Amino acid sequence: MTKVDLAACLEACKACSSKCLACIESCRTSGKEASCCKYCSDCAAVCQACVELLSNGSQFALELCRLCAKICRACADACSAQNDRQCCVTCVETCKKCAEECDKVAA
Repeated sequence: MTKVDLAACLEACKACSSKCLACIESCRTSGKEASCCKYCSDCAAVCQACVELLSNGSQFALELCRLCAKICRACADACSAQNDRQCCVTCVETCKKCAEECDKVAA
């Protein structure tokens, strides 16, 4: 793992967490909480944890990156079913990018 990979992963995790939380809020305020909200909640939590562990140089960071990539892909799949919502479309793109960056770090 290079410093560039680490920095890109940290930024992707921060962005993903933010977009997932925004997606949840958007769905809730519209009165139509989508089925993907639970995935977004899990994804935001694991992305935040990933940022913490990576930032602290934790020995468990790489394992968490693998899990984060898996959860990000599941979230992207769930949000892709809600393609009529802009927040979900944005969430799909952000989750896929985060999964890619986590895979690079965990490799």
